[in-house]
Amino acid sequence: MADTAQEPLRNLKPDIDLSREAFAGIAFQFDGTVLGTFAPKTDEEVIRSAIEMILLTRPGERVMFPEFGSFIPDLLWEPSDDVLAILLRSTIQEAFFTWEDRATLAAVAVEPNENSIRITMSIFLVKEGDEREINMSVDISRQSVINAFLPVKSAQTVD
Repeated sequence: MADTAQEPLRNLKPDIDLSREAFAGIAFQFDGTVLGTFAPKTDEEVIRSAIEMILLTRPGERVMFPEFGSFIPDLLWEPSDDVLAILLRSTIQEAFFTWEDRATLAAVAVEPNENSIRITMSIFLVKEGDEREINMSVDISRQSVINAFLPVKSAQTVD
């Protein structure tokens, strides 16, 4: 007999085999399904989202978890040279090994330029009986860091 608690979730995204997915969490960007944020996510989506959150969060931004994050957003303002590339790689490795234990970092490459950083990673999921490789890229720009600290404009009211 089918588990009725899982049946509605299978109907929303029939392409996801929930028996293979082991990691729970919310993956960003939110999708446009009826349940949106709460629709089932694949392991890859959850891990990608967690890694982006680790890399884009500055230490001190989380009130109850001030150590969480990395200093990568601060490094955007440094001169783009070989020293920055080495510093970025070591910062990424340190943040990854400190905060993400569901995957191992196989390789990391950084491409800093004047206004942004492109981070390309090869990651292996750490899950018993199922080893999968994820290749992902994260682009961080100075403008995205500035926008994160600007106040959100409220909706205009009609008089």
